[in-house]
Amino acid sequence: RVLTWHRLSSRGAAPGRSLDGTPWCPLPGSGTHPGALATACWLHVKDPNDQNEASGKAPTVSFIAFDFGTTKIGVASGQTVTGSATPLPSVRYGRREPDWIAIERLIATWRPQLLLVGLPLNMDGTENDLCRLAKDFAMGLEERTGIAVELVDERLSTREAYERRDQLGSGDIDSLSAQVIAETWLSLR
Repeated sequence: RVLTWHRLSSRGAAPGRSLDGTPWCPLPGSGTHPGALATACWLHVKDPNDQNEASGKAPTVSFIAFDFGTTKIGVASGQTVTGSATPLPSVRYGRREPDWIAIERLIATWRPQLLLVGLPLNMDGTENDLCRLAKDFAMGLEERTGIAVELVDERLSTREAYERRDQLGSGDIDSLSAQVIAETWLSLR
């Protein structure tokens, strides 16, 4: 058996299988995976009967990345086959909560296996008020959808998004930031 980091979750852990049949076992205690943040980590137990794993290929994962904001939430979709992500239209953040209907439509359309949420840490790595809101959003996503959510350090993603928009001549800053968050996650796999 080979243990590799595969999924992080803020929920309690129990051994078992995910919806796609992938075996999971909880990491004893709490901890973090380099480059990702969570309160409890899960390890993926490689299954020698899985054709992708038996050949040494990583499983294909499709995902949606979110750049949380209190006015708009940037969105990007991606997958591990090409290691790329594409910005999608942003979702509005309403009076005191996200537009859950729009988010649920996105999830129904793209059918991701994983959701990523940017964690806007301060440059020194400390948390701020927006981090708490982003974590609340991530927990809401996981509770509403049942899909695993990973928090991704998004420091400097907005700066990178502005540079991309300048190069492209146009683009939604929030969704370009979500694309940067997705690419950060992909680079850490």
